[in-house]
Amino acid sequence: MSNKLSLLVPSEITDSVLTSSTIVENDYTAYSAATTYALAARCIKSHRIYESQIAGNINHDPDDPINQFGTIVYWLDVGPTNRWAMFDNEVSTQSAATTSMTVVIKPGNFNTIYLGGLDALHLSISVKNAPGGTVIFTYSGSLESSKPSDYYQWAFDPFSFLRSKIVSEIPAYNLMELTVTISGATGSTVKCGVLAVGLIQRLGRTQQGAEAKPKTYSYVATDKYGKTTIKKGKAATDMTASAVIDSREARQVQEALQGAIDTPCMVSCSDNPDYSGLNIFGLVSGKVTYKTSETSEVSVSVEGLI
Repeated sequence: MSNKLSLLVPSEITDSVLTSSTIVENDYTAYSAATTYALAARCIKSHRIYESQIAGNINHDPDDPINQFGTIVYWLDVGPTNRWAMFDNEVSTQSAATTSMTVVIKPGNFNTIYLGGLDALHLSISVKNAPGGTVIFTYSGSLESSKPSDYYQWAFDPFSFLRSKIVSEIPAYNLMELTVTISGATGSTVKCGVLAVGLIQRLGRTQQGAEAKPKTYSYVATDKYGKTTIKKGKAATDMTASAVIDSREARQVQEALQGAIDTPCMVSCSDNPDYSGLNIFGLVSGKVTYKTSETSEVSVSVEGLI
């Protein structure tokens, strides 16, 4: 186990990368320019679900920005399809399946896998050096993470499960194939919010004092009579952390941060499961402070995505 501040910029998952999935994309029918859509009717285009905002909606492509943001708004982007929710860079939009789900992707070379927004009991991973090639890495493990500190907790507290998981130290080849299976109890619903793969970059040795700050997008308002209204919304977690680095690596770290700007990434402070709360998926910013000729410091902030 190591306490390394690490950055994972995910590879893009496209139609050609997603080889197969046990989740069928049948949320709604595919968009057709020849179909007249009623108000609130829904369809699928480019793996997104769109809802018609007018009656008699015909030949208005949901992908066309003019039809989404023009004088007349024809479509509302409701979100990703269930099959593609785990690849849309939002933790709270989860792919869901009964009992288990299996996806196979061929994202090229990678050495790290990150899964977030998990709701499952078990995770299995198999990596081949090429599509249909030789298995070079496997992982199978429970997502249960309960650690009762006394008899009362052991006897009465509910089980707790990991909401995120990092699997690293995978040998990298140019044309790798990855199979991921997420499973739960028979008949239960299993979920995954993010499945990201890429080459992880170790920024430096994490310093004490990393902070995780939960935030909410709930609506909370108190009227003049003192009545408070709370409408539950989505939630996320922000994080700040710092690391000590060799000054000779400062430029490389600075370029890594520059390359991560405006791109949803995963930042981890440690690969110890006890610190999984410091594995945050979101938008990254940071700075490098050149302190001496030998040591520098990198400070990273992550705006957690919902």
